[in-house]
Amino acid sequence: MLTNVDKLTRQITIFFIIFVATVVGYLYTTHSYMASTLWPAVGFSAAYFTLFKKQAIAPILLAIFSAGLIMRVIFYEETIFITLFLTAVSMLSNLIVILLFEKTISIGPQLKEITSHNALYWFLASIISPFFGALFSISIWYIVYPSDAFLQDFLTWSIGDIFGLLIFSSSIFLSYTYDSEKIEVKYALISTLYVLFSGGVSYFLFFYGENPLFEQYAYIYFLIYFAATFFFTFRTIMILSGIFAISYSILLIQYPENYSFYDVIHQFNLYLLSLTAVSSIAKIVIHNLRANNKMLQDTNKELDKLIDSTNSILQMSKVFINEESEKDEDLLYQMFQIAKSIFHNFDYGTCYLKRNDKIFFVDSVGYDTGYLNRLGFDPKTFVFNKDKIEVVNQKVFDQQIESEIPEDIDEYYKDFPRIKSSVCFGIFLSNSVIGGMSFDQSTNHPHGFSKYELDNFDSFQKLMNGFYEINYLNTKNDKLKNDLVLSLVRTLELYDHYTGGHSEDVAFLALEIAKRMQLSKQDQYDIYWAGIVHDIGKVGIDVSIINKQGKLSPVEFEEIKKHPIHGFNILSRSEDLKRIALWVKSHHEWWNGEGYPEGLAGTDISIGGQILCVADAVSSMATIRSYSAQKSCQDIKDELILFKGIQFSPIVCNHMIEMIDEGVVSEYFDKD
Repeated sequence: MLTNVDKLTRQITIFFIIFVATVVGYLYTTHSYMASTLWPAVGFSAAYFTLFKKQAIAPILLAIFSAGLIMRVIFYEETIFITLFLTAVSMLSNLIVILLFEKTISIGPQLKEITSHNALYWFLASIISPFFGALFSISIWYIVYPSDAFLQDFLTWSIGDIFGLLIFSSSIFLSYTYDSEKIEVKYALISTLYVLFSGGVSYFLFFYGENPLFEQYAYIYFLIYFAATFFFTFRTIMILSGIFAISYSILLIQYPENYSFYDVIHQFNLYLLSLTAVSSIAKIVIHNLRANNKMLQDTNKELDKLIDSTNSILQMSKVFINEESEKDEDLLYQMFQIAKSIFHNFDYGTCYLKRNDKIFFVDSVGYDTGYLNRLGFDPKTFVFNKDKIEVVNQKVFDQQIESEIPEDIDEYYKDFPRIKSSVCFGIFLSNSVIGGMSFDQSTNHPHGFSKYELDNFDSFQKLMNGFYEINYLNTKNDKLKNDLVLSLVRTLELYDHYTGGHSEDVAFLALEIAKRMQLSKQDQYDIYWAGIVHDIGKVGIDVSIINKQGKLSPVEFEEIKKHPIHGFNILSRSEDLKRIALWVKSHHEWWNGEGYPEGLAGTDISIGGQILCVADAVSSMATIRSYSAQKSCQDIKDELILFKGIQFSPIVCNHMIEMIDEGVVSEYFDKD
């Protein structure tokens, strides 16, 4: 929630949250001024410091010190010097805890979230760091308040910090990881009403009547958290914990004689920890199941589309391609780049062609391509199955290498580690193998290839073979250019999870505009295919940026802005596509000159670029994207009117508005 706000707003918000949390912590002193049974401030502080580092330290310390000073002045009869001194000690104790917390976590995987990989480090940090903070503060404190109960106060202080960390730092990390930055107004309103309802329930349980009803009806809070697990965010769960903590702290003020330190631990701290832990774990499981299910469905749909689109073309070809053609190398290289962006669970990789009696390596990951070519591998070693990928284990891999290069085996293993698993698939034209790819995992790799990944490799082999067949046909028959372009775009949609069908949508809208503008038949044909390939340049952008959920950072956005140039560079290699390449290059130029990549304005922007700019924007608004919600046709029309003459060409914009008014846009996007 604080990642996309400016620095000052973030610091003010952190100060306010820590200030309130510190006040609540002071109310949990029960029968001892030495320590709190629950110290929420340390949980919030540790999480914010871990996430924002130096930006958070000043507001954290200022909030703890100012809140502590106010609370001690109000509740304790101390001299001003003692108050300042002990408040400073408390602040330094919190500082020690959050520094040790962050340091302990840094030993393991970076903690921007709580996952199975780093949960242990988070738990150890939550348990260990409070002891050092308590040891420091209690030792200093006893200079002012000598006592024989050092161990008891030390444990009291430590336990308060431990519960504060376990309950509230986890909520912050989980909210940071799973909650969306942007909150829809409707959802925010429902969440607010639910929080208010929960506050009313807390009032009834803690303050209704002469005796609190919490002990008899504590299960009601379980129902509240249960509902929040399924219908609300981690942010809401954190607020519920805050309400619960504030309610109990007020109860302790009203009935201090009824609750000992151990009563609070047993009746409140453990109960609240159980609620947050069970609710959070269940919510993570639900979130991951939903995410994995959606990813599986989307990926399978994309793979099915890719396989279907290539299989129909495969039936048309019964001939061979020239093995030594430069086009073979270029196409294999491009396919290897796509494969690297799609598959990630590997350490090394190669792509290669059969050249006479040797294997020629075109590109590699983790290997020296030139060195591999100098070794002169025999093609007979590379045996593939056309219908299924081959998975080679360490023993077989070592045997193959040792049989190929017995004299150079020591040098080979000096440069490259041993491989525990390798996925290999061949490039077939009809029934002949012309090359292949392999993706290898070293013996140090933490886990092997999953069935899901192997299925995707298998599908990619079919896809890659389809492209080689298409490449051959395309060199023989220019009419098949359209099928090649469509297959490439669908490959991009496998790479970019969030733009499935977007290219076809843009092509449809662009063609309709071109017809209304009475452009020539050739222009209409070219604008359609320009729409199909307008985002092909995204293959040059890191997949983590392309598929990022939420707002891009300035650096990431600058990378995204390069995709029109990448698209131009890809398409302009073909003489037939140079005109389309220029249109693709300018499809993010704005009418007022504030677009990219060249800052063109007005009629300096190609007519194709003007049309694609409007069609691309409408397609994005009419569908659900990772960074924005789907808009209605009226909302789209309002956006077009607002940005006509600014982002959009007025003439093109007017034609699109006519299409919306006539129902063309709604009919197209509602067809599914």
